[in-house]
This record gives sequence, C-alpha cells and structure tokens, in this order.
Amino acid sequence: MPKGSKTSKIITDLKSYTWGVQAPAIKAIFDLDWSALTPDEIFVLGRNIYQCADGGENHAKAILGGLRRELAKLPEEAALHLLNGMFFEVYFDAQGELRSRQKGRYLGELLELQQVKKFAPSISFINRALQPYQDQLPFLPSLKPEPVRFKLVVKKSVPPLVRSLKLYGRELLLKVDETEDLSDRVWKLSFLAFTLAQLKHNLAEAWSIPLTRIEIECSPKLDVKTELRLPKDHSIRWPRP
Repeated sequence: MPKGSKTSKIITDLKSYTWGVQAPAIKAIFDLDWSALTPDEIFVLGRNIYQCADGGENHAKAILGGLRRELAKLPEEAALHLLNGMFFEVYFDAQGELRSRQKGRYLGELLELQQVKKFAPSISFINRALQPYQDQLPFLPSLKPEPVRFKLVVKKSVPPLVRSLKLYGRELLLKVDETEDLSDRVWKLSFLAFTLAQLKHNLAEAWSIPLTRIEIECSPKLDVKTELRLPKDHSIRWPRP
C-alpha cells in the first residue's frame, strides 16, 4: 500500500479490532475515486471488508447482506476486484496459505453471485485459486454449482447408529482424537441424537456449505423423524491431509 495515501489510512483503520474505528473506514470506502485505485488496492479493501463483517462490524455486515446492490454502485472492474478480495479472505490467510477452517460466516452471500453473469470472472478466479486444495474442501465455488452429496449408512439398532458418512469417497466418521481441534468436526452431534435434517444443518454450519446444495443419500432409507446417534468415541470431521 502506498504510504500516506487515503486508501492506506482506510485499510489501517479496517485492520483495527475496534468497531468505532472500523465503521468510519467502511463508510469512507465508497467515497473513494475508484478510477484512481490499483486492482491490488481494491482487492485488499475487499479482504478487509469481509474481515470486518466476519468480526461483527455492523456496516460491513450490511454490505455483505446487500452485496449485489453495493457492488452495482461500483465500476464493473472495481466490483470484480473487491469481490475477488472477499472470496480470497474466506479461504486464505495473510500469508496466502489455505486456512485450516474457512471464514464461512458470509460465504453464502458471496455464493449468491455464482450464477450472475457479470461476476463470472470472480467465480473463475477463486475456483482456480482453490484447485490445488480441492481434496481439502467439501466443495468449490463454481459457475455451475453442483449438489454436495453425502452417503450415509446406518445400522439398524435402537437408536439407529451411523456406520459411515462419506463425501467423494472420503470417510468422515472417524475415531475421536483428543488432540484435534473441535472446530475441525461437527462436534455437536457427538453428544446428542439428531435427525437427517439436523445433520444437514450441522454439516452446512460446520463447513460453510449452502444448505440448499446438501443432499444425503441414506441406506437404508429412514423416516424424516428418526433420530440417529454416532458410535461411542466417534465424531464427524474432515479428514486431515
């Protein structure tokens, strides 16, 4: 960032952990002369807007809540660079390394733009950036979103026990490792009975998967009201590389 520039001051304030400092900086972004900004500056602004929203700053949250409307106020190229930065913040840390846990709180708002034609370059950008890591992620943003299909196998018992839960052939029902990060797993389900609908919601929440894209193929088929349990000392988590 150019030292002493208005953009650098805004970004410095956005990086603050104080909402009272972040809020005026968020407001100031949309008063900038976008034609005078470089793609890199706009990209970094996008990252920091998303970071502020993820941290709970209300003005940033409002931007993510009405993202398509806010981006429509900008020149098209600027809107793409800003969106690129937001997507990048979801998946990558300050060193450009894939996050162990994505910042998925507002990923759904970004994904609503997947099939909006003018934002196709941004979707292609983040899809390309994530290609080397696709084995570590339950899905990738895509121009043609496909269902995320889980295969569930249940043991007929009282209560029914989950024997297997797979995605793309990977087993997700694994023995509990006491050293593992709780954020790595759908930990709530280790302690309670749950229906298929509750399983969907927990998978969506834990791994930032749009709920509408999740499909669960269950064998044998179960009534929607049937409550399942996980085997003792097992949890659902994404397998480590």
